[in-house]
Amino acid sequence: MNLRPLYILLTILTLQSCSGSKQSLEPSKKEPHWIAQRPADSEYYIGVGHSSKTIHPFDYDVVAKQNALEDLAGEISVNVRANSVLSQTENPDGFSESYRSQIRTQSNLELEGFEVYDTWEDDERFYVLYRLSKAEWAAAQLAKKRKAMAQSKDWYAKALRADSLHNASEALTYYVKALESIDTYLGEPLEEFDENGEKIFYGNEVYFHLAGLIQGLSARSAISKLTLKQSTLQQNESIEFTLTNESGSPQSGLPVLVKYSEQLSRGTVFTSGDHGKITYPIPVIRSNERTQYIRARLDGEHWQNEITENRLVRDILNGLTTKIEEPIIELEVLPPTFKVLSTEKNLGKPLGTAMLGGTVRSVLLANGFASDSLAPDYFISIVSDTGSAGVMRNMATCFLQGEMIISHDGKEIYRTSFHEIKGVQLNYPTAGMAAYREGVEWLTYEMLPLWIDRVRPMR
Repeated sequence: MNLRPLYILLTILTLQSCSGSKQSLEPSKKEPHWIAQRPADSEYYIGVGHSSKTIHPFDYDVVAKQNALEDLAGEISVNVRANSVLSQTENPDGFSESYRSQIRTQSNLELEGFEVYDTWEDDERFYVLYRLSKAEWAAAQLAKKRKAMAQSKDWYAKALRADSLHNASEALTYYVKALESIDTYLGEPLEEFDENGEKIFYGNEVYFHLAGLIQGLSARSAISKLTLKQSTLQQNESIEFTLTNESGSPQSGLPVLVKYSEQLSRGTVFTSGDHGKITYPIPVIRSNERTQYIRARLDGEHWQNEITENRLVRDILNGLTTKIEEPIIELEVLPPTFKVLSTEKNLGKPLGTAMLGGTVRSVLLANGFASDSLAPDYFISIVSDTGSAGVMRNMATCFLQGEMIISHDGKEIYRTSFHEIKGVQLNYPTAGMAAYREGVEWLTYEMLPLWIDRVRPMR
């Protein structure tokens, strides 16, 4: 019997068994120290990211790498430094967090040159360690800054030229583009040297020119006070404004917000036309307020929405536009005036006190009208009398009859009749007075409110 094949088979099985035992005795890869304690390196920025394989079973590595990138971006120091644009604003601390957030987001999107330095995983977790050379990052950022500065200076030169020609609309656009081009560096001093070799801070130069132009814009009017009559007595009047720069040159093509003090909305936006003109038709004066106002100014909010979507630049512009001069025109609102002439009788005999005329006077005064016996806006004539209508069940009945006519500038504008206003009492004289009391109620709660709403509708 040949035992050689059997010997060979047993030898192979023995070797496999030994091999398996050797592998089971080898320890698994240990958890690296950078997971428990974040490493520090003077030459590299470090980013550590991890994810759960249970929560992200199909893309745990992608999630971990994204977290590592965000961590890496957060390592890059971002601060608002002295002599930067943001340090010149009234609230540099308020801008700091917005600036840091924007730069970190932008850095996250633009990160390049980093490397995967190490990874580790077990059944539940996945970790990745990124690193980025500080020297290489600084060199790349310097190249980007130089490119951004070159683009910004080109816009700045155009802005200065437009500004010198008193073209505020173009100059403002170019100044904003100059800031947008260096938005990543608005927290840095941006030191430069002018043609005389003097050190300047470039961003501040742009900012101060922009601020001076914005805050020098003013919507002025030739009048400072206007006297108006209320509501339907108001003429078709308007106010003309002229938008000018600090030197008084008119500026066209810019949004101007005109706000009427009794207007519930934020105002009405106009675009300055030729020679900077804006014509504002005064709305119908409805309020009882005797002193009202109209204000006009460059509409910073509208202008910002049109010119830039950059959040940080818009925050800077908002801080500047809140300081724009806002001329005020005072409106002296005069109340409508009236005079009442009333001839009132009861069964043909004059009343000692005119009940209807007194009611008209009281209601109009309560609604903001003023009495004027010499030159009233409205002349109100009342003629009335009562007539007996018989006795029923021992009760006398009277009806109030007559009419009221309202005139303006000598022309009749309103007429109403008293009819079928009934009074019932024990005798005719008291029945007539009862009819007058019914007439007072009708004037107070029905007729006069309707007429007042026609000539002076309230808000």
